[in-house]
Amino acid sequence: METIEVNLDELQQLTRCPICWGRLRHTKMVKKCMHRFCGECIDKHLRVAKNQHAECPLCNAHLSCRREMIEDPNFDALIVALYGSLEEFEAEEDKKLTESTSLYLEERKREIA
Repeated sequence: METIEVNLDELQQLTRCPICWGRLRHTKMVKKCMHRFCGECIDKHLRVAKNQHAECPLCNAHLSCRREMIEDPNFDALIVALYGSLEEFEAEEDKKLTESTSLYLEERKREIA
């Protein structure tokens, strides 16, 4: 089996939705530019842009219709393989963020006192 090295920061960026910043869920990809978004996020973006010209939120590639988006179940499978349960993973991320914020605030209080 071949082993490859992956930059963790890059991997985390690739698996985040650029609209909601959560892990990609029900991934949809823009065919023209191959940018990926949560299905719900990009559908909402396209509904809001209905009366205007719909564009990719990242590169402004023109989207004339929803058929220019495709579901990406392989990417969803990759995310599950990497992170397991997204609910558990995101709960753990939230816990770590809360803990680090608390530590930072305690440190700041000591500095001020």
